[in-house]
Amino acid sequence: MLAFALSLSACQGALDHTGDAQRALAPAHSSALALSADGSRLYVVHPDADAVSVLELESRHILHERQLGAAPPAPDAAGHYAPSVQPRAAALSGKGDLLYVTGQRSGRIYALDAQSLEVRVEAPACSEPIGVLLSADDANVYVACSQDDMILELSARDLQRVTAVPSARKPWALAWAADRSTLLATHLLGPGVSSFKTQPLAAQALKPLRDGVFEPDAGMLDVPIAMDNSKHPHGVVRGIYDVAARPGSSELWVAHVMLGTDTAQPALDFERTVFPALSVLDGSGKDLARLSVQAAPGDDGAFGDVVSGPHALTFSDDGALAFVVDTNSEDLLVVDAEQRLETQLIRPLPGHMPEAVVYADGKLYVQERNTQTIATFRVQRSAAGLPGAQAAQRLLAADEGHEEREGEYLRGDLG
Repeated sequence: MLAFALSLSACQGALDHTGDAQRALAPAHSSALALSADGSRLYVVHPDADAVSVLELESRHILHERQLGAAPPAPDAAGHYAPSVQPRAAALSGKGDLLYVTGQRSGRIYALDAQSLEVRVEAPACSEPIGVLLSADDANVYVACSQDDMILELSARDLQRVTAVPSARKPWALAWAADRSTLLATHLLGPGVSSFKTQPLAAQALKPLRDGVFEPDAGMLDVPIAMDNSKHPHGVVRGIYDVAARPGSSELWVAHVMLGTDTAQPALDFERTVFPALSVLDGSGKDLARLSVQAAPGDDGAFGDVVSGPHALTFSDDGALAFVVDTNSEDLLVVDAEQRLETQLIRPLPGHMPEAVVYADGKLYVQERNTQTIATFRVQRSAAGLPGAQAAQRLLAADEGHEEREGEYLRGDLG
């Protein structure tokens, strides 16, 4: 097991454009966060504010923020609050000059100048676009159209449609496979992950994720259901929010939940209904492992803590560590990707409703949607033992004084 320490550094802000920065590869998967090649700037989408911010990480301030709607969202006469754009994901071009953003409610895609956040081009895309990725040469933009059940390919230059390919129901997140030419799409309501070849775009295969089967303890068949194995992770795969290729391998890691729809009343409670999971597949889609909160038939009991709602994941550059944000339990889970075991849990986070995470140069950046803040962590590996979850919580408690002051940077007065 890897030895390392993870500590909260700060909640941070904005950026200074460096147009010469070049990235060797396009972003690996779609996210609400996009990091510049040199690690100096972080782009953040705000679904509930119809806005995009660009942060300079060293100075911790916002350089620019751009409203994508005609006006900032506000409650209507009936008190209902409904953003008109609801930006969901952003992808930075390989040259670092353009940022592409999907608008779930507007049905549009936006190409923003990465320095000023001025909208250069916007165009209708489809119904409820979510994930967005660019080709390695920056020529094409791929969009997951969640309500149209298709993957859309656009020209990155003018956002005109190149082609559209039908997909399984409700495509959500997009990612590149290890070969960097196979496009992957998750399906929010199941059954799994689809693959598409590019140049030209065409569907290849659908890789269903394995449902968790409920198997009562053979020695307890005559006892009430409240005493059997219904607390073991099981149920149909749903909430497939993210997929990512693990660096240095052919593995695909998928963040999702399982719904225990086969649990009968009166035992249908919070311990028996929704289970967090990370499914690990090989390049062909074969199941390698499923990690969850305790061992069940065919699973690995990889998590030492109870977590809820895995929403996004990323890896260290060498693929040794996986970092998972859990939206419902509001924590950051660290997994030894070699041993497939939890190594640390950071809880509580300084903000609320984490939904995205990126890693670069030994640092993690976590988007906290409800508080519209970014939590930053420094990852330090050593030959010493692990600090453990309790030590991690004490580190957070020691930094608690930063929370109120730094929690304002992302939505403060821009001047």
